[in-house]
Order: sequence, then structure tokens, then C-alpha cells
Amino acid sequence: MNQNSLKFKISALAVVLFAYNEEGNLLRLLRRLKLELNRIIPDARVQYCICIQGVDNSGDELRMFSEELGSPSFVSWCKYPAPIGVSNAANASFALVHGTPDAYLMMDCDLNHQPEDLYKLLQALEPNSVVIGSRFCADGKIIGMPLWKHLLSLCFNQLASRTLQLRVRDKTSGFRMIACERASEILPQVTGSGFDFYIEHLLQLQSLGLTLIEVPITFLVRTHGTSKMKIGQTIMDYAGLLMRLAKRAIVARRHGYS
Repeated sequence: MNQNSLKFKISALAVVLFAYNEEGNLLRLLRRLKLELNRIIPDARVQYCICIQGVDNSGDELRMFSEELGSPSFVSWCKYPAPIGVSNAANASFALVHGTPDAYLMMDCDLNHQPEDLYKLLQALEPNSVVIGSRFCADGKIIGMPLWKHLLSLCFNQLASRTLQLRVRDKTSGFRMIACERASEILPQVTGSGFDFYIEHLLQLQSLGLTLIEVPITFLVRTHGTSKMKIGQTIMDYAGLLMRLAKRAIVARRHGYS
């Protein structure tokens, strides 16, 4: 596979990542990403924009990776000793982006998402679209995830389908490719501080008129580090999101707009 086989040609790509205590995972992820991107879009200028949270030595890993990259790609990062929330971390990462890339890549830094699935997202990408790496569409796979996490994600996605105008099976996936010049503009409007961020982010992207596309991925349980997902807090985050959206819909109806 090469650039010529893609629907959407990419000359500049921003890889936007936010990591919390992912020392050990981050460098592995970046090296695998570099291999895949060099294989698929070898002539593209790739910038890696990363927000690091937590007390670890990920900065050392990023300096090592930066030395391995070589021109024209490069790495930018910011670091916070304490967690600042998903929404704030996303804003911090996007703020590091130079210029206006053709597309943005977002993914988790714990190796739940496989860089080797990236070609599926790139193949499906179109102008003004969002491609979501999906666990729940046909041929999507989940390997090694605890049953409670699987059921929570599946149930909430189904509940959200009934309450939100969002025709996506895997609304909570953080693996997404965005082709839109205005992608960074909507981030300040996304208020979710936990896993609810990803649903609200999709809703905002959809409000820009982007086409939402799902492709199957293999989701693997992390093998290094500790999961940040806590069942009680996650349920509260999701419930809070539904309440915020319901209030927003009520206000919209009162004022006669959607």
C-alpha cells in the first residue's frame, strides 16, 4: 500500500496524543507509528504533538524518538506533573500543532490501539471526514478486555445511540483520523474531562458537517502500566454527558434552533 492508493492524499499529518503515566508504552507506540507512516505515506511531513501528564520519564523517551526521526518530521510536547483531564490535554496537544495539516491522527498511548491498523483509517479517509477505529463494527475485535469494561462500553454505546443523533457504533473510541482544517476550532467547546470527551468530540465534529466513517480495528488490553478507567467515575462521566446534552437540547428547542 502507498500514498497513490489512498482516496485522500496527505502531505502533512499531525499526530495528536495525550498520555498519562505511559512511560514504557509511549516510545513503543511512536516507533511503531513511525514504521507504519513511513510505509504508507513516506513523503508526508509528520509532526508528533504530545501532552504528557504524570510524574515519569516520558520526556526522555520523546527526546530519544526525536533524535531517531530526522527531517522533515518532528516532535513537540508539553508536560504536566498532575492530570489535567482529557479535554484540557487534548487542547494542549492541538495547541502544539504547527500550521494547518491535511489530517489529524488521534489514538490512545497505552497500545490498546494498534498502529498496524492505521492503513484502514487512511484508506477510508475522505475530504471533510472522520474515520473511527471501531471495536463494534463488523470484523472489529476486542482481545483481553475485562468483561465489565466490555459490557460497559457496549451498553453505553447502545444507550447513546438511542438518545443521540450519532450513527456510530463505537462512540467512545479514541482512535480516529480527522480530515478537516477546522478540527482544532471545536475543541474548546468539548467539556468532557473523562472518557465522555470522545463522544462529545464526535458530536462537535459532526456539527461541522463531517462524514463519520467506521473501520474495524483490533483492540488489545494493555500489557504495561495501569488502566485509568474506573467503573464508578466512568459511569458518572457518561451520565453527566447525557444530562449536559439533554439540557442543551431543551435550550435549543426553547430558542427554536437545533
